[in-house]
Amino acid sequence: MTDTQLEKFEKIIGYEFRNKRLLERALTHSSYCNEIKRLKNQSNERLEFLGDAVLEVTVSDYLFEKYPDKTEGELTKLRASIVCEPTLALCSRQIKLGEWILLSKGEEHTGGRNRDSITSDAMEAVIGAISVSYTHLRAHETDSYLVCRLLLEKKKPNKTKKTIETQQLHEDINHQYTK
Repeated sequence: MTDTQLEKFEKIIGYEFRNKRLLERALTHSSYCNEIKRLKNQSNERLEFLGDAVLEVTVSDYLFEKYPDKTEGELTKLRASIVCEPTLALCSRQIKLGEWILLSKGEEHTGGRNRDSITSDAMEAVIGAISVSYTHLRAHETDSYLVCRLLLEKKKPNKTKKTIETQQLHEDINHQYTK
């Protein structure tokens, strides 16, 4: 997919990627990768995984704030009615996402562009790509990135070379965005 094509899609979703290949990956179905052997493991599936989690957290936060009197069970049912294939497919149809997905010839011929399972997965992948793109831009502006890394690595904070590099990157990015 050319950068010009990707830029047209960016205008539709209202988000500009610094790394256009990340958006292209979000729009790449596994069938296309299987057909184009050189793209092994370059489908949107990992971004879909991330997008699903981001969407769950975002919707959960919204519902938590909007409905302070609802129980956990009620909030869970509400979230499940929002974060689901039919809703994501509806959203993907509104932005004509199916037109942008890279599919194999077989998927193309069997109506894959209009299949809810494919378009809803691609919607989650686009959300995941936005999250990755945004996180790479902003992650070091707060200490949450370092905390998450420490939790994932199960290490205690200390002045290791990696921590010092992370802190320097944090300062560089803060300086860049506070100009």
